[in-house]
Amino acid sequence: MTFPPEWLAEVATASDRVALEQIPAESAAELPADALAAAEVLYTGSAFPTAEQAPRLRWVQLDTSGADHVRRSPLWARDEVTVTSLAGVSPRPMAEYVMAMVLGFAHRLPRAARTRAERAWPSGAERWERYGPLHLPGSRMAIVGYGRLGRGIARAARAFGIDVVGVRRDGGRVYADEVPGVASVTVAQLDEALGSADWIVVCVPGTPETRGLVDAARLACVKPGAHLIDVSRGGVVEQAALLAALDDGRLAGAALDVFEDEPLPASSPLWDDERIVLTPHISGLASDYAESVGALFKDNLARYVAGEPLRNVIDRGLGY
Repeated sequence: MTFPPEWLAEVATASDRVALEQIPAESAAELPADALAAAEVLYTGSAFPTAEQAPRLRWVQLDTSGADHVRRSPLWARDEVTVTSLAGVSPRPMAEYVMAMVLGFAHRLPRAARTRAERAWPSGAERWERYGPLHLPGSRMAIVGYGRLGRGIARAARAFGIDVVGVRRDGGRVYADEVPGVASVTVAQLDEALGSADWIVVCVPGTPETRGLVDAARLACVKPGAHLIDVSRGGVVEQAALLAALDDGRLAGAALDVFEDEPLPASSPLWDDERIVLTPHISGLASDYAESVGALFKDNLARYVAGEPLRNVIDRGLGY
């Protein structure tokens, strides 16, 4: 990763035992062998060394909230190496992103973009027909993946009077940051939740269990005219099934920030579909990203040096 010198200097103050070195690289193969051999802690987004390359490695701090990409690396099988994530850094900007999409669909912004491209001012009757906004208060949102991120989205949605149901693996558990007035159900009730929702937000982590979770059968349960917003991981929502649901009117629109193939190929039909708002996996970007990441990593570094439990430890059994 690449961070400014002042960021590195601040993080290094976690302990006088820390010797911090920054080496920009896209993969472990690009890292100097001597640096890897000496590394006990590694902050990275994509460089995952083998045990032979980094025998002293004991902790990897990911520059991501998800860990699905680590599962495909040799690091996943190294039980002696703790892996932590950036969970907790992105809920606010991702909640803002989701609500931006909800408000955009409700106030017909995709249609406004088409009108601008056509350079054709609609008549009074056409304006009402094309731009009459959707009524948000009392509409219903199903949040598929009701963890820390999902609860942040629910809090934002409730501010607009939207009723929310959260779908999560452990439906009966109560968390300290529960959102008042939000119902919580298990995945076994997902079809029912989809069938009553005007807004479907998918934000589950990427695991073998969630891959293909929202498929053709699930989309067949969706309330006609609903909108879907996907900020999870590519492959959770089946793209072909999504397009079919748009074609048959089951879905009125979709906002996609993640894709089965990233970067999204130029040949993908998703680029040309006016019913879809596309963004290049940016929903988690935050204006205070460096500050938030630095504070988290510094705290974890101090914990590591002191032998204390780390924050955001990835459970390899769950995959997140």
